Amino acid sequence: MNRQLPSGLSKDNTSFIEPEFLRVKDVEKMFGLKRGKLYALIREGAVISKSLCTRGTIRGVRLVSVDSLRNYINSQ
Repeated sequence: MNRQLPSGLSKDNTSFIEPEFLRVKDVEKMFGLKRGKLYALIREGAVISKSLCTRGTIRGVRLVSVDSLRNYINSQ
């Protein structure tokens, strides 16, 4: 079956998928929020984030919830 795709849509629709979580550096790029301010918001509980790391390692990856970030920005 060969169906027509609207212009601008790729076959896998990846151009319209919004991420649920972002890394800190991506939050800076997308929202213009500086790293220090973002970590302050996380500490205050205004923005939700999770840290992913393997057992026994010191460093991990901090992921920030896009929904909680948008909610914070819209409430200001």
